[in-house]
Amino acid sequence: MVREFRNWYEPWEMTLFKPGGNQFFEAIIAKKYGGLHFKDFLGDRVGFTLSEGCAVLCRCSRHATQGSELQAVDGHNWFYGLLVCYEGFDPEVPYKEQNEDLYDVMELMNSDFYKSIGEYYAENPSPNVKIVEKSSGASAWKLPEDKMFARKNGIYVGHLYDEAGEGEGEGSGTGDGESEG
Repeated sequence: MVREFRNWYEPWEMTLFKPGGNQFFEAIIAKKYGGLHFKDFLGDRVGFTLSEGCAVLCRCSRHATQGSELQAVDGHNWFYGLLVCYEGFDPEVPYKEQNEDLYDVMELMNSDFYKSIGEYYAENPSPNVKIVEKSSGASAWKLPEDKMFARKNGIYVGHLYDEAGEGEGEGSGTGDGESEG
């Protein structure tokens, strides 16, 4: 089986939660991103994501200068980030108890991260991982101020917009598929 990884930020990934998070959403984030490698775009290290436990519930920043690009909506001010690890990280020890140089919690909107995944697999091909890049004709992810989120089943879900800004409905899926290979 070959794992196909969609190497871009998909609309369904921009979902906001209340403080308890959502175990189902956490599982599909882990399914998409778990077990990947990437080149550290801040240095020359190789990073990786854990197969389990890579989705981390984060609080939206109230101030843009504090790092979070996502803004709270109607009390839903939590989102899932991705725990990325480096050599020396111990998966048996909670990440907050480890040296900060061994991990980072990354927002999924970070385009440099997807570039670094593509670079890693271009230099280190794997028979088990196929990197799928977004085609130039594919729909673009827009963040219009007035229609950034829609409420569905008690959570706020981002919308997918085409190049002209026309809505195509809510994003869905896990962004990770498998095919015979």
